[in-house]
Amino acid sequence: MSDPLVAGVLLMRAECLPISSIPHVSRLYQDYLNNFERVSSFYPRPPFSNFYAPEAKSLKYPSERRQRVFLAIDELDARMDLLARHAGSLIGVKYGEPFLQKELLEVDDVVALPVRSI
Repeated sequence: MSDPLVAGVLLMRAECLPISSIPHVSRLYQDYLNNFERVSSFYPRPPFSNFYAPEAKSLKYPSERRQRVFLAIDELDARMDLLARHAGSLIGVKYGEPFLQKELLEVDDVVALPVRSI
């Protein structure tokens, strides 16, 4: 693996881990990814089959219904943006994330906050 230090900037290393090396992954999910024949009775299609492209084309929704869905997504996006802007305005930045708060707190690094475990 090459050195992640490039032009004075430390870059993140990326590795592809096998699903079996990730803790607490169910055997069913591992088999779905690695041994589909064993679990094919539970799933209609194998993973990575690109089944969604032809199915997406086969869906026949009236244009009025499609428009309502787009409007709902646009409305959700606008509301989330407004909420994030409001939370940011409370601490003097463009965007913020709302939490249950009793007083305003500006934090530069959340990880550096002292915490107490219960």
